[in-house]
Amino acid sequence: MVQRLRNCPSESPSGLDQPTQFSIKLFIATLNSSQQTYESVRAAVLEQYPEDNILSYHEVKKAIEELTGVTSVVHDMCYDTCVAFTGPFSALKHCPSCGKPRYKGQRQGSSTQHSKVPNRIFHTIPLGPQIQALWSSPDGVKDMLYSLHQTERVWERLSKNDGTTPFYDDFYSGTDYLAAVSEEKIKNGDTILLFSLDGAQLYEHKQSDCWIYIWVILNLSPDKRYKKKHVLPGAFIPGPNKPKNIDSFLFPGLYLIYRI
Repeated sequence: MVQRLRNCPSESPSGLDQPTQFSIKLFIATLNSSQQTYESVRAAVLEQYPEDNILSYHEVKKAIEELTGVTSVVHDMCYDTCVAFTGPFSALKHCPSCGKPRYKGQRQGSSTQHSKVPNRIFHTIPLGPQIQALWSSPDGVKDMLYSLHQTERVWERLSKNDGTTPFYDDFYSGTDYLAAVSEEKIKNGDTILLFSLDGAQLYEHKQSDCWIYIWVILNLSPDKRYKKKHVLPGAFIPGPNKPKNIDSFLFPGLYLIYRI
């Protein structure tokens, strides 16, 4: 993943065979349904056209990962969601908060384990490949340059009104953003991000079953940046307990950003 981030593909993927193209279109068409829906449609098509080599659900997911570079990174976590075993906690065998063992078959307080199977895991979706995908097509580049054009309009408006603005139509008019641009903390071509973390109640009448953080791409226009298509997943942290050391769960996603 790091290699791909440092050597971003300069062209959109091409040359896919027809079965792979069809499989990806089928996957996207059934994206809001279950895995069983994809497999059922695949089985129906193969019954009618048995010579077609339509990819299985897992095969098409693997193909999309290879094409986009977007995949998940898995890390161990405390059974009670106290901490993630990342960064300074990566070598620990027990939770530093509650003392519960990291691995199954391991006794509390023991430094040995019978297996390397973690009691619990969580998934991080690295941001870099998702941003690369946004910049990889002409339409995507056009959408991402919205922030540059809006910033230029705001500067022009300020110059015509003695450094003041008669109205605020987006965060681009805010003093904090303009100061960051003036100080070159935000430069042309940078991706501007909004981070949001919250618990998600997956089932009715239950407490939060997991915690999710997302990235909103502020380079996009307001009518696009909050659409599900452009709200990028960051991580999924199993509950029901609230994470005690949230930084340990954020570490993998932020580390992959700043490591590059």
